[in-house]
Amino acid sequence: MVIQSAAEMVERPQPVARPERTQSSCACRHNHRYKVETCTGAKRLHIRKFRRGRVLRGSGAARYHEKIVRIGTGFDAHRFVEGRPLIIGGITIPHPLGLDGHSDADVLLHAICDALLGAAALGDIGKYFPPTDMRYKGISSLLLFEKVVALLAEKGYRVNNIDSVIIAEEPKMAPHIDAMRRAIALAAGIAPDRVGVKATTTERMGFTGRKEGIAAHAVCTIAPMER
Repeated sequence: MVIQSAAEMVERPQPVARPERTQSSCACRHNHRYKVETCTGAKRLHIRKFRRGRVLRGSGAARYHEKIVRIGTGFDAHRFVEGRPLIIGGITIPHPLGLDGHSDADVLLHAICDALLGAAALGDIGKYFPPTDMRYKGISSLLLFEKVVALLAEKGYRVNNIDSVIIAEEPKMAPHIDAMRRAIALAAGIAPDRVGVKATTTERMGFTGRKEGIAAHAVCTIAPMER
């Protein structure tokens, strides 16, 4: 008969189970070098750098993700109408027709505004300057653009880079592109070499090819402001 001692009869504490961990690829631009570990028990984010063996944990991981550049895209189109000036990129272009819209209908700046707002996941230009608000009736889109830049600054972002393309059969945009770049850069508070404006046609296809209006695409990046 085996007799257990009092010490042996005391129930030993069970080891505490470690929280479950899940792994997935990091959604940042360093996807080929980094992975994210999410500790579901402690709800903490860890970014593991495998090449150099460095591990960023807690606030270090948060600081790393704060430096990531964000990107957004925008598109806009307006039809030609009589009796209005044609304003593209903040520049008035000589032409017998203008663009229809609640504001000055600057199709290029509207696309850029949407791209910037999208990069910060803040919605679109209609959310902040609706066509039902008479305060923005006929307003210069450069002023709307400056308001968007200020809104980004309130959220802790600055404009990093702008690239855009105007789609129009007429008028010719090439003589005005440098002036557009300077006007946009001044309103955004960046150098003109960070603003790209191009122009193309659709080879007479679609509404722009039929000279019914003008469209514009834009791609923008924003970055966290320096603290």
